[in-house]
Amino acid sequence: MSFPRCHTFVQQVSNEARQKKPQIKFSPRLDQDKDTAEVLEGIARYIQYDSQAQVAYETAIEYSAGASWGFYRFLTDYCDDETDDLELKILPVLDPLTVYGIVVPAIFGRKPRYWFVIEEIPKDEFKSIYKDSEMSSLSWSEAEKQGEGWVGSETVRIAEYWWVEEERVKGKRRPQVVIKTCKTNGLEILPGDDGESSETTWPGTICNVVPVLGKQMIIEGKPRLYSVVRPQKAAQQLINYSKSRIAETLSTSPITPFMVAEGQIEGKFDVRAQVFAADLRRTDAPESIFDFLHNENIPIEVLVNNAGFGLGGEFADTKIQRELEMIQVNIAALTHLTKLFLPPMIKRKSGRLLNVASTAAFQPGPGMAVYYATKAYVLSFSEALAEELRHSGVTVTALCPGPTRTDFAATADVGNSRLFAAFGIADAADVAEFGVAAMMHGRRVAIPGIKNKIVAQANRFAPRAVTAKVSRMLQEAR
Repeated sequence: MSFPRCHTFVQQVSNEARQKKPQIKFSPRLDQDKDTAEVLEGIARYIQYDSQAQVAYETAIEYSAGASWGFYRFLTDYCDDETDDLELKILPVLDPLTVYGIVVPAIFGRKPRYWFVIEEIPKDEFKSIYKDSEMSSLSWSEAEKQGEGWVGSETVRIAEYWWVEEERVKGKRRPQVVIKTCKTNGLEILPGDDGESSETTWPGTICNVVPVLGKQMIIEGKPRLYSVVRPQKAAQQLINYSKSRIAETLSTSPITPFMVAEGQIEGKFDVRAQVFAADLRRTDAPESIFDFLHNENIPIEVLVNNAGFGLGGEFADTKIQRELEMIQVNIAALTHLTKLFLPPMIKRKSGRLLNVASTAAFQPGPGMAVYYATKAYVLSFSEALAEELRHSGVTVTALCPGPTRTDFAATADVGNSRLFAAFGIADAADVAEFGVAAMMHGRRVAIPGIKNKIVAQANRFAPRAVTAKVSRMLQEAR
């Protein structure tokens, strides 16, 4: 087994890009003044020099080589405290995961219509800077309720929101492009330095965040980015866990380097791989898992209750033993594991629970009556627990996917149902990535996909008897 030195490889690619970087050159068109072009070229180069733009360029290149995409951005700042004159700055984006809305349009060669740049600031700092905001007038417990996903246990998320407006100008065939921006905390547009709204107009007419992309591909109409290291999806997942040495090793390897037995990598990467087999249909399985980890002195920071299965068919015709096993795995084992691992998390004031429910949790399910009921329990239990733990430092997320490409349909004998044909089948890795991101952001309920969100809201617009009939129709074979 070999472990490639990919960090060195990324640096090599970055160095080659630096040596071949494009140069700014202004040339007069037709009979235009050559001296003016030289002046403009000098101004552009001065902006680069004054901004230390090379740092921004190199940061973006390294991210594109190592994680498939990076950014640098343009911003304006006052020349000094005594004038209103603005100067242009070229700045690095130190964390590409704080930028949203740029990558997909760039892959398809389109200009973005809106984009976000986010940051997390401490709560005390937020109240100091934005003391006149609506959120500052609320208690933090109330702010966490109203700003779910924006207010964490210690920080508040601030987003720079940029959007494009077009204004028709008399006598012009094309509309004039105007770019505006404001800052928001998810509840309101935050006040600016003058105490008024932070909404302003950007002096430029193009997006001020520039993407630097790795290899671009369109696969079945979906954009894919690849770096010299790993595909975009894997890099996205691994950056969330970049604090661990093993994740750093994985994220800097062209292929997954570990396909090994237990103990084979111990002592090499400051990590231990532990395997413990347990049958969650047995009532003593959760205790045995907890005892094993306790005896090995392994603290659990994240608990993912993902085990579960379904069973298709009319309740009167299905086997009771299989349904009791389903209740044990889907409900009892999940509850038992949560009961065991939660107290240490509360004591540490840190931890995350991810309970995998389903869109089945939102309505009755004739044809899979017991399975739908078990998932309704998981959703209700998770939401209640999230509220109980809101000030504990522990978050609870219920992931509610729709049909997903796993062995679930075959095990439940529902692979030929209308449900899987009507809604399509999501990729398991995409659902997992969505669920992990939702868990890391502390969201209470996470539903991937617009169709699944519509299904989840159906009971708000139709009587439950109607949704039960629709659900039965979807469970029937095509």
